[in-house]
Amino acid sequence: MNFPERIGNDGNYYFKNKYGMLSQKFFYADIYIDGYALVKLNEDGLWHFRDLEGNLSEEFYYATPYSCGYATVVREKGGKYFYRDQNGNFSEPFDFAGIYQNGYGLIKKNLNGPYQYRNIVGELSEEYIEAGPYQYGSALVRKTINSPYNFIDIYGNKSEDFFFATLYKDGYATVKKVKNGKDLLRDVFGRLSEEPTEIGDYAYKYMKGDIEKKDIPRNLFFDESFRLSILAEEVRRNKVLANI
Repeated sequence: MNFPERIGNDGNYYFKNKYGMLSQKFFYADIYIDGYALVKLNEDGLWHFRDLEGNLSEEFYYATPYSCGYATVVREKGGKYFYRDQNGNFSEPFDFAGIYQNGYGLIKKNLNGPYQYRNIVGELSEEYIEAGPYQYGSALVRKTINSPYNFIDIYGNKSEDFFFATLYKDGYATVKKVKNGKDLLRDVFGRLSEEPTEIGDYAYKYMKGDIEKKDIPRNLFFDESFRLSILAEEVRRNKVLANI
């Protein structure tokens, strides 16, 4: 069991340490992630991060739980977004900053400007007129208003072009290769089909974290591209942990 342990509910949360001692009461308390728990002292109060020793951070008007070593915060009412790292350091300000997913945060320096991705070491990607958060190892992007839609993976590799594409929902994105083409499903490993597939369903469950590699039927690993996709995801997860 990880300590401090969160106990309680409905406006009466506490943390219990390894000696069984209870913390002060919190109106809201999240579990510990990357060494911090997101908490609220009272219903109308602001957000704090509680560290492993029980110390509370400064107040935030907006804050998200940690993900990939970063939390997204707004430090003052109507202010800019920042990323807060595990040492309490803040990034440069952004007009928009999304929660880190798969090692990348989706940002906008200016609300009327393009989207970019920020990686774990703080580097920014090229610019896109349309972009979605990373989902299950890939992100949907469009470079310019006249560009096709593409999915890019965590290494920047670009998929084939699509006339139309949606974000992933329940493990599949809906895509169309040409304007008058049929709707196809794209699974999280990039396979196209007209209907959901067994491989696509297991790929989604694995990438979502609902199952482990050992839970995947062995016969699916005879498919070389599926096996390599699972291996690539294992490598990615190890790199993220190493960087954090």
